[in-house]
Amino acid sequence: MASLRVGGERVACALGDRPSDQPALSYSGAVVAAEPPLADAELTNAAALAGSVALAQRGGCSDAEKAERAAAAGAVALLV
Repeated sequence: MASLRVGGERVACALGDRPSDQPALSYSGAVVAAEPPLADAELTNAAALAGSVALAQRGGCSDAEKAERAAAAGAVALLV
């Protein structure tokens, strides 16, 4: 189990499987809540998401749909 800090608080999270010969993952930058929070429609805060990690709540649509909307808004990654 990995962890990340959101708003200064440590949050437990799971990382996808990665080959052991790959370098460690690292990111330093903004994590921005998606609007709407479920990312089940076009994201209305694309300017804030550009170059940031999008944070979306579970439900409303598939994670793949959320990822497509986050990428279209310019996010570099998505946390669900």
